[in-house]
Amino acid sequence: VLRVAGARRAIEIGVRKGKEFQGGRFVSNFGKATLVALLADVDAAQETQKVRLQFDRSSSVYDVRAGLPELRPAKVNVELARGGTAVYFVLPYSVTACVLTVPPSSPIGARLPLHITLETRGGAPGDHLVRVDVFAVRGEGVVPLRHYGQEIVCANGEGQGYVPFAPNDNLGRYKIVARDLLTGVSSEAFVTLSMTKRD
Repeated sequence: VLRVAGARRAIEIGVRKGKEFQGGRFVSNFGKATLVALLADVDAAQETQKVRLQFDRSSSVYDVRAGLPELRPAKVNVELARGGTAVYFVLPYSVTACVLTVPPSSPIGARLPLHITLETRGGAPGDHLVRVDVFAVRGEGVVPLRHYGQEIVCANGEGQGYVPFAPNDNLGRYKIVARDLLTGVSSEAFVTLSMTKRD
């Protein structure tokens, strides 16, 4: 009845030699995405459990912890140690790009506006959660500025925010990285802080 009504199988779990998976199974929704998580019991009989997850073939499945897509959603093999976890997001479309747009320069002490767009294939995007991190570019490399880290909700694949640069931040170049937490797809942009006002 559910299949006739258009419902799709989210996941099936199989284990080696017909043994039952010893652990918790969790399913939740975020917009059009379905979150599927496994948590192996800390006192499971086997030190490592080999599990095969079978998602709907037409879905796009992303391994959240690895930040990578699963190329064969109908046959996802995972090994879980005692207390180990596996987390996946299942989408009815694939994410091809996470586009981050920022001005090329900004006056020191001003808010730097951010615009994020998720580009997709196979359907319009639903809600996504994007992590934004800021790094100061120095001669010896990049320095993470963790106090500027934030998450931006992108309703229907689009969101806006800002980085509240302080008046005592160093002049120079900064790198902004945006990463979709559902799929791991990311992009980066650079901005230069200066004493002059932005045009």
